[in-house]
Amino acid sequence: MVLLRGDLDEIRKNVSEQIQLTVLSEEFQNKLIESLLMKIEKKFDDRYKKIEDNVRNLNAEVESLRYENNNLRRSLDAQEQYCRNRNIRIFGLKQEKDENLFSRIQKIFIEKMNVEINSFDVEICHRVSSKGDKDGRPPAVLMQFRNVNTRLCLLKQRRLLKNTGVTMKEDLTQFRLRLYKVAVKELGGKNVWCLNGNIYGRIDGHSRRIEKEGDIPISVGDS
Repeated sequence: MVLLRGDLDEIRKNVSEQIQLTVLSEEFQNKLIESLLMKIEKKFDDRYKKIEDNVRNLNAEVESLRYENNNLRRSLDAQEQYCRNRNIRIFGLKQEKDENLFSRIQKIFIEKMNVEINSFDVEICHRVSSKGDKDGRPPAVLMQFRNVNTRLCLLKQRRLLKNTGVTMKEDLTQFRLRLYKVAVKELGGKNVWCLNGNIYGRIDGHSRRIEKEGDIPISVGDS
């Protein structure tokens, strides 16, 4: 059978019409849309999984850095506290003009605490500014001794300063001082104490060392 040019043109026309009908059919369009959506969804899932993996890795790195930072902070704080282990702070001693600070404190130690020290025992004795200066309270006194045993002896006798208006405390780092104040707020002053730079509290009837705020049970007020 011989096909003429006219027959070929007719065939092309019919094929073209059939293709157009197929393309324009609802079923074909639905399949095309579904195929495109599946491809888009797969790309989205792949990208989402990649982002999720990146976030998980970043979170792990953040936790690792936080752990290292906490360990470093504890180490630095412990070193700083060790450097303060020969120190005491004295509060409530009224300031006098042209005062001989050491002589005044020396007299208090002898008369009130039965502890005798001389200038050789002391390396540092001066007042330090604090927030108390602004509300009328006298600046605290920082003392550093040559021997840690002198400090320990004084701290053991500090109860004898009761009712004198003068108090004696350990010289804590900023971190430990803040922790001490939180513990006092939550547990009460009678249930919190310091020993050699460490903070302790009476919790559930037991003496426990407090190293972080998470160690302190938070009191709940009446609802």
